Amino acid sequence: MITAPEEYYKGLPRKTIAACVLIPHNDLYLIIRKRSTQQWTLPGGIVESGESPMAGAIRECLEETGIRPSIEGLYHVYYSEPVIGEKISYGDSIHLIFKAKPITADQLDQICFPDQEADEYQWVALDEVASFVQSNLGKAIISASGGNLYSVWKRTLDSLMNEDEYYRSKKDSL
Repeated sequence: MITAPEEYYKGLPRKTIAACVLIPHNDLYLIIRKRSTQQWTLPGGIVESGESPMAGAIRECLEETGIRPSIEGLYHVYYSEPVIGEKISYGDSIHLIFKAKPITADQLDQICFPDQEADEYQWVALDEVASFVQSNLGKAIISASGGNLYSVWKRTLDSLMNEDEYYRSKKDSL
């Protein structure tokens, strides 16, 4: 039996794609602290439908830091396995880490938090990023700094539950 293209495409699996940017300045790298979780991360987020991963990384960086990075290339790709829990589930996802060209002094002066997703930033050495970014992203950066272009990581149900509780309390307070 031949399947019509629209039926075939409807049945394909869906994955979340996230993209972030590793931004250098004087041999240090920008990390931001997310207001929602108080966790350190790189500027980035979920790629929107119809948006390329690089465009999504640039958009998210602009929204979160006020600066538009100039992308030098792809730094690392990693896959996060799904987590299925009683109260919360999170599907599998593909994450792309782009490396930007070093930012200029003007861009450095422009760092701000326009969408208020972040509330603090700092510059850290590449080998220290993982001690601040305590997630699969931090592990992926370590893997990439060792020369690996691709890695696979498991999510933890605890981390998803903490995030879910934060957003649920925000929704309940509205």
